[in-house]
Amino acid sequence: MRKMRLPVFLLLLSAVAAPPAWARVVDFGIYTADVPAGWLISEQDGLAVLASSDRNAVFFITTGMSIPRHRAKIAEAAARYEHIIKADPAKNVTLTRIPGQRVAVTIYGDHPDRTKIYYSIKLKDP
Repeated sequence: MRKMRLPVFLLLLSAVAAPPAWARVVDFGIYTADVPAGWLISEQDGLAVLASSDRNAVFFITTGMSIPRHRAKIAEAAARYEHIIKADPAKNVTLTRIPGQRVAVTIYGDHPDRTKIYYSIKLKDP
């Protein structure tokens, strides 16, 4: 019985340390995020766009911008992607600035994984 403890412990440890089964960890430079399979990922000029496969939820994540510039960049991106976005920007919009960093997140629409994705956004150590 004692010999079984170490393999069982290692198996449990690997399950805790591994990325969640519902998503893969995507590196965006100064931060990472867990992104579910099938989600569209686009990144350009300090803006990452994550869109659900059904396009009912869209994350806009900016880095290195003031809040007014973030909002302008989101408006520009929303116009560029409006032909594929079904999410209603008037509903469920969240704007968060991570303290001490210029990372902001805006979410359009709703999705069952929305909260998990939001809380998976982690700044990398400098």
